[in-house]
Amino acid sequence: GVSSSGSNAVSRAFQAGLTYRHPFGRLRDQAGLGLAVASGTAFGSSERSVELTYRAQLIRNLALQPDLQWIVNPGMD
Repeated sequence: GVSSSGSNAVSRAFQAGLTYRHPFGRLRDQAGLGLAVASGTAFGSSERSVELTYRAQLIRNLALQPDLQWIVNPGMD
C-alpha cells in the first residue's frame, strides 16, 4: 500500500503470508508464515516483522494456535 506522506506516518507498506495445510500429516492443522514491511515518511525509517504460527486442531471445536513474532525497528524509531 501507498499513502500520502502529509497525512500518515507510514508512507508505504507491504504484507505477504503463506499457509501450509496438513503439516506433519495432521489433516486439520495449519502452519503459517507472514512478512511485513512498513516505511515511514522520514528518510530511511522502516519497521519489519516476521510472524510464524501453527494451528493445532485438538478436538472438533477446540484448537491451540501459538504465534511467534519478531519485529525489527518497532515504531520505525
